[in-house]
Amino acid sequence: MLTSHRFKFNRVICFTAKSFMPLEVSRFLVDFVHRFHILGFPDDNIMCHLLSENQKLGAHSGIVFVDLKGTITEYRWSHRTRRPFGIPLPFQCPICKCFKSYKRDGMASTALNTVTGLDNAVWRCTSRNAEGNCCGAQRVFTNRPTAVVLDIQDCGEWLTHNLLPGAPVEALLN
Repeated sequence: MLTSHRFKFNRVICFTAKSFMPLEVSRFLVDFVHRFHILGFPDDNIMCHLLSENQKLGAHSGIVFVDLKGTITEYRWSHRTRRPFGIPLPFQCPICKCFKSYKRDGMASTALNTVTGLDNAVWRCTSRNAEGNCCGAQRVFTNRPTAVVLDIQDCGEWLTHNLLPGAPVEALLN
């Protein structure tokens, strides 16, 4: 169980990137230390302000924030053409092996899935073989029921999701 009490930290910031690059998070960390520790801003909405200014960080990694009370909050960057609901699109189609061939299927995507009550988006591979036939691979992305959009911008948006204390943090790695 990951809690900030166990190690006597007031807050813990974790990054979910599998191939973590410290350079990508350096601006975020400098901004966090400057606003919270040097300027003394209250931490009520500090993540909302920091994340809206750090869209580049979201393209690299999600964030898991653990506070003094043991509340675990996950932040994922979402982009309508690159990371639907914060889940990265596959770089390569698993069937035809074409690169960056996925496009959103507007007809199959719905604003509300009537079965689960969740938003979903359908992405299809658009590559064609020598005969002109489509590959046919598709991937469905579904939003989490408790995810909240923090800030909508043209360059993407941050989604937040509160996790239960004691939830396995390993499950957050994408």
